[in-house]
Amino acid sequence: MFSELHSINWASLNHAYGPADDLPAMLEGLSSPDESVRDQAVTALHISVHHQGDVCKATVEALPFLFDIAAEPTSPGRVDVIYLLVSIGRHAVDGVAHGYTMHETAYAAAVTALHDRVDVFQA
Repeated sequence: MFSELHSINWASLNHAYGPADDLPAMLEGLSSPDESVRDQAVTALHISVHHQGDVCKATVEALPFLFDIAAEPTSPGRVDVIYLLVSIGRHAVDGVAHGYTMHETAYAAAVTALHDRVDVFQA
């Protein structure tokens, strides 16, 4: 599920609180058997890569891993991840529709990534 996670140069990306080099730990935490670790991870993701509805390049890079979790019916944090994906999708579509310029390419890339994985939601 996370085989490509450490091949991304996360430190070269930013989220709401600076360099995104902490994202691998957050993403891995989503699969923890410990509910408190999963809760911390999903909260950290909401406030960093989706801060106040924002969608940035780090958000887009995290999407494939979020989809991998959402696509696995036995993932312990699946419901929270799906909720996060839906929220990212809603804000990305709004960002494209309203011409948000701060992270314009990230909004468009997120919409494309979400469209490409719509099968996860249909399942």
